[in-house]
Amino acid sequence: MNQKLGSLSKEFVSTEDYLYNGIILNRKDFTSKYIPLKYDVVFKSFFSDKDNKKFLVSLLNHYLNLNLSIDDEVLLLNTELVSNKYKGKNPRLDLRLRLEDGQEIDLEIQVENHYNLIKRIEYYNSKMYSEQIKEGEDYSELRRVISLIFVFHDVFKNDLYINNILPTHIETGEVIKDSRWMCYIELGKYLKYREKYEKDEWAELLVAENETDFNKILEGGGIMADAVKKIKEYTQEEKDAYWDDMMKKAELDRLSNFRGATRAAELRGRNEGIKLGKAEGIVFGLLMAGLSDEEVIKKANITESDLEKYKEELSK
Repeated sequence: MNQKLGSLSKEFVSTEDYLYNGIILNRKDFTSKYIPLKYDVVFKSFFSDKDNKKFLVSLLNHYLNLNLSIDDEVLLLNTELVSNKYKGKNPRLDLRLRLEDGQEIDLEIQVENHYNLIKRIEYYNSKMYSEQIKEGEDYSELRRVISLIFVFHDVFKNDLYINNILPTHIETGEVIKDSRWMCYIELGKYLKYREKYEKDEWAELLVAENETDFNKILEGGGIMADAVKKIKEYTQEEKDAYWDDMMKKAELDRLSNFRGATRAAELRGRNEGIKLGKAEGIVFGLLMAGLSDEEVIKKANITESDLEKYKEELSK
């Protein structure tokens, strides 16, 4: 079940660990009694399960003050955002929800910093907003779109772990509340500044990583304890399926990082007149993909001294 895929080499990661979205996955997380919700495949599965609706409603009410009830309709929509350009980028959301009143919510969890997150979420949010009406329909049909994003890295330069972004009239300070709203929950900051904040039960569950963390939540009772009990119900077969899914994505992420890094380095070479061109891109891509120096030297067919020169150039 935990056999490596494709070009994942023995030197890249151990038999127990894999690189996924920039973080190291530990196989033990997927064989333990409780599987952490921080992994996006687990997060999406948990909150899209119709039997877990009360937890989804609780999460939305907790951070967005929506006052939803368990009887209110919450629809799961197609998560793909279709580009209006031929061969344009069609990003896929983690979870896309529609409430009874027409409001839509993009629910995301992000462990690693992929950079440009603010721009990406802005794009997702605006795309969802514009997709609500078709040509000839009235703008009054537009309903608010909310992006609720859980991240483990710092996004904003402050020590607030909850950051709400809404359109604002600069001169008067008036906030436009009925169009677009982005709510960032920075769980890394919550962990860092835990002592200065009131206990956030949902944040505690989302950052829980081991049996001690989950048992502590279980002891507190209430809906959070119920959530932990549901997490405990995942069978080993389901956990193995999540593991396989994440390994496949890890390989795709690795290849994507390589291609993206190569393109970025080539563009940088053109802009700065560097003659290294594609060679620099290949070396940079291999390094970004997590390969060791020895692997980079072998795959790029360069010498050790060449590699040091590339590293020095790329660090400028």
